[in-house]
Amino acid sequence: MMRIEESESIKPNKQLNILWLEDQLIFESLFYVIDKDGNNVDRARDTVQARDYLRARAKNYDVMVIDLMLPSKGPEKEYKGPYVGVEFLRTMINDFKIEPNRIAVLTIISSEEIFGELERMNIENILVKPTTAARVAEMVYSTAKHA
Repeated sequence: MMRIEESESIKPNKQLNILWLEDQLIFESLFYVIDKDGNNVDRARDTVQARDYLRARAKNYDVMVIDLMLPSKGPEKEYKGPYVGVEFLRTMINDFKIEPNRIAVLTIISSEEIFGELERMNIENILVKPTTAARVAEMVYSTAKHA
């Protein structure tokens, strides 16, 4: 598991297409560097919006950044467990055929049990909030570089 710890100067040579699934507007500033660098970011506030984006252009995204604590809406109302985002990650991988190396997790959860679950899904890019916009950019760019 690669937890983003050290700065990597890896800004890509092209604009990235990014899906960001985050329901809390308070974290909008975390994408300041990503936006400033001119990347294309689709912002989904819940899994229903994220599904719509994925149906339309799943293969076009270079990176998908997902929070784990999300509201239960749509098909995810049926999910068991406290973290809708973990179940939605399974949906992304199994139903939308998203490669785990294109997924980054940005979350407030710092549970080793959840980290283990993400590792079993082969998701390696995890950043725990609170953090900075620069660190988020490092995680996104690192994910894109290894995807």
